[in-house]
Amino acid sequence: MNVLVTRAREQLHVVTSIPRSEYSTISPIPQGQTPSGTWLLFAYLNYCERLAEDYETAWRILKNAKADDHAQVNPRPAKSPSQFAKALAGRLVTLHDVGADVHWGNEGFCVDLALHHPERAEDVSIGVLCDTTRYVTDDPVEWEVFRTHILQMQGWKVHRVWTPHFFRDPNGCMQAVVKDIEAAMEAEREAIERLAHANAAAASGAPSGTGSSVREIIERRGTTSKKRHAPQQDHKAA
Repeated sequence: MNVLVTRAREQLHVVTSIPRSEYSTISPIPQGQTPSGTWLLFAYLNYCERLAEDYETAWRILKNAKADDHAQVNPRPAKSPSQFAKALAGRLVTLHDVGADVHWGNEGFCVDLALHHPERAEDVSIGVLCDTTRYVTDDPVEWEVFRTHILQMQGWKVHRVWTPHFFRDPNGCMQAVVKDIEAAMEAEREAIERLAHANAAAASGAPSGTGSSVREIIERRGTTSKKRHAPQQDHKAA
């Protein structure tokens, strides 16, 4: 069970035949005693059930929530915080009304700025990566390339801000970030429209592609075949 719990990356489905009454109320372990395997199993099942209820409640709240009317910057704790990332987040919220979480995720693969989604309170639009000295490595450039690749593999749409470029052209850098946000939102809307169109077509039974049904295609092919094999008229005089 230890391997199962610690290796799950996204979801964990727990199925048990143990009655809920057996693990819903378990006695605390007396001081100085070691919990048995049965107690640990029951405690884990109880924890999973409570966690599922908490997640369901949180999901319902987030599903009905809308994005904040006023964008905000939420700095998260980090071992090596980036002052440049915080300043960039402040400029985005002041000039373009774009909120962000600063230092989102694990320390090693942290997204410096996770920009808030303009419509969904629980989601982000894109991630902004800054080149800083937060990660002490022999080859900072190689590490930045590796970090970017890992985040993109996880589904992040990332935008890179190089500090020398920002100091030379801060307005241009800000406009590039806003442009990437708009592009991400447009791609999201197009994907939603394609999905809705595909679902509507599937529900109505309308075929996709050329707009012709299988029956019509067969009939056309049959007509073509008849024309191809029709006997030629004899134009010779009798």
